[in-house]
Amino acid sequence: MDADGTASKADGNAAPATAFPRREQTFPVLTPQEIARMRGFGELRNFSDGERLFETGKPGPGMFVILSGDVTITQRDGLGHVSPVIDQGPGQFLAEIGQLSGRAAAVDGHGEGPVEGLVIPPERVAAPVVSKAAPGQALMRQCRPAP
Repeated sequence: MDADGTASKADGNAAPATAFPRREQTFPVLTPQEIARMRGFGELRNFSDGERLFETGKPGPGMFVILSGDVTITQRDGLGHVSPVIDQGPGQFLAEIGQLSGRAAAVDGHGEGPVEGLVIPPERVAAPVVSKAAPGQALMRQCRPAP
């Protein structure tokens, strides 16, 4: 990941910094207290370097809260070209509408080095949203469809 938080392309060119002009709002970092409240809704999982957390075209296991390590999100086109989207790290969560409803993922997510995460299955994602205002607000900002 580059200093501005954008993913780097394989050829060394960074994704444009303007891709996420409101990065803090688009990709919030949960506080340790918010993460602690969410632990009861999921299970801890460890992923090795390069392991896919979710894959384009396949149903995802739900929402991920990254506890340690980094996850790179990439997008593939129909010809197999891979483009970086963003890297996310500790305190951030990964969830998209499709995965939260048990549909296929629209992007790939894989560990950059070892990753420890909290995985909350789709059927349990609503619980933290309803019961805990702060994580729920952050989740809803993340998961709302783009205009």
